[in-house]
Amino acid sequence: MNSATLRPRPAKDPTAFFDDLVQTVKARREALTKTPNLSEGERPLTRLELIEWLQFRYWYLQEEGRFVDSWLSNAPGTELLAGLGALMADSDRQSRHLLAQLEALGTTTATWSPESEWDHWISEFHASLDDIPERIMAYAVAQAPVPMETVEQLLPEISATPARSSARDRWPMALGLSAAKTYATTLERQAHTRARVMHAFELEQKARLAFGRRIRSLRARAAANDVVDEGSASGEGNH
Repeated sequence: MNSATLRPRPAKDPTAFFDDLVQTVKARREALTKTPNLSEGERPLTRLELIEWLQFRYWYLQEEGRFVDSWLSNAPGTELLAGLGALMADSDRQSRHLLAQLEALGTTTATWSPESEWDHWISEFHASLDDIPERIMAYAVAQAPVPMETVEQLLPEISATPARSSARDRWPMALGLSAAKTYATTLERQAHTRARVMHAFELEQKARLAFGRRIRSLRARAAANDVVDEGSASGEGNH
């Protein structure tokens, strides 16, 4: 056997490796979103469902701010530090905007609680302090339990709509690419990163299903209340 055949396969170019991860997850996400969507139907979100989305988004940004802050003291490289700082600032800005929207709708997040899948995905998995560059890449690629464009298609025509910054689409990907260039430079690291990203994507999809479950529960309760109200009204008419 030629000794040349025993040479280890070289690692992919880090930029090509990261781009491949992004495209892989994008294709898998698109395939899954062709199945019944978050609301089990495409009618607009009701006011209560919009409030639920705003509360979820506010919680998500608060948790994101916490784990990004924890990464700052452990992230290698000034470029990653600068990107994480910018992301934290944007999370804070959007959080304040979302809170104002909730207050305008006459509610807060005081009695709201997340599903266990959301806690595990955001508050536990992403918040871990080991292998920060891998976690940055996993966060960048798999961070969308409910695509914003999907929610926007279902919004009712009312004044409060979810805050969104175009930077939210750019900064995580820029951070992920920066982490790839500095960290994902060997076959071993690329294999570890790919496994981490795929795990994050699995958790993202579980979070997405949990959001659909929450919306269906809201709709079931609303339907039950409608039946009770109709029954009460018909009963009053019989007296």
